[in-house]
Amino acid sequence: MCDKKSHHDIGRASHFRIVFRFLNIAILCCLLLSLGGYLGGISWYLGLMAHFKVQYLAVLCFCGIAAAVARRWRWFVVALFGICINGIAVYPWYTSDQSHLSASGEPELRILFSNVHVLNQQHEKLIELVETELPDLLILQEISNHWVRSFETVGLSYPNKHLVPRNDSFGIGIFSRIPIHMSEVFYFGELHPSILAILEIGGERVTILALHPPPPVSEQAAEDRNELLEATASYFREIQTPKLIVGDLNTTMWSRNFTRFVHESGLKNARRGFGILPTWPTYFPLMYIPIDHCLVSSDITVVDMRTGPDFGSDHLPLIVDLSLTSTNLTSWRDSIIRNASVTD
Repeated sequence: MCDKKSHHDIGRASHFRIVFRFLNIAILCCLLLSLGGYLGGISWYLGLMAHFKVQYLAVLCFCGIAAAVARRWRWFVVALFGICINGIAVYPWYTSDQSHLSASGEPELRILFSNVHVLNQQHEKLIELVETELPDLLILQEISNHWVRSFETVGLSYPNKHLVPRNDSFGIGIFSRIPIHMSEVFYFGELHPSILAILEIGGERVTILALHPPPPVSEQAAEDRNELLEATASYFREIQTPKLIVGDLNTTMWSRNFTRFVHESGLKNARRGFGILPTWPTYFPLMYIPIDHCLVSSDITVVDMRTGPDFGSDHLPLIVDLSLTSTNLTSWRDSIIRNASVTD
């Protein structure tokens, strides 16, 4: 009987060793991946590692707790180091930035942005979302002619629009209740259109850029994305009017290139204070990362920012409520919506 108990204890200890060996490997992998993400300037592969800080943080927290329970203090300290590295990157997005809060707390300009996915056939779900949220600006990416035809019913409430439908992943369009003073399409190479529009809002001109760089699926594609972000930042920094950039930028705010882009453009990330708000990929929620963005100038305050429901795309939509500090747009927005309702 003692032999059976001894064999049982030995087997149990062996299982624990195997489990903790996997936990140790997980801690080391997450720590190395976390550190590798800061070396994106060396290789585009390393740059990809920067995007999954929430996942690293979750795994390290779990492994750190397990190491503490098992009194494996050396591995607990290693996990704690990794937790600190990733926590420092994640936590600030949940802290309130007072400069982003509207004095009234009321939304004055609502933007609904979505990468709809060119092959997505669930058009009616997005139409329902638009009818519920009543955005002043509807910015869509990956739109095709089929998407445009499906959106004609909603387009009745958006008299101003600039659309570049395509059958690949780079169609783009702006639907607006707001008068468009000017709009122009910019191309990066011949593949990636962006729309620059100047809107008339309550007597003030606001510059908005709908931007969709290529995804970093290769070294060349990563370079193309980075060059586009760099050129956009240089151009946007010279614009003196209130301004914002909206789009699927195919990078997260932890990327070295994205950090440089925000700094050089003189804009601020609307996400600050509202959380990580991951948007992609909807088909694999455990790997959710925030690659859809809204960046605004200092004379625009962010009242609210949130993700919308899944409507069949690989991205979740973003809904952003903004306010211009230089003018009160509440009565103007209400009149626009009333006029649209009468027209409908």
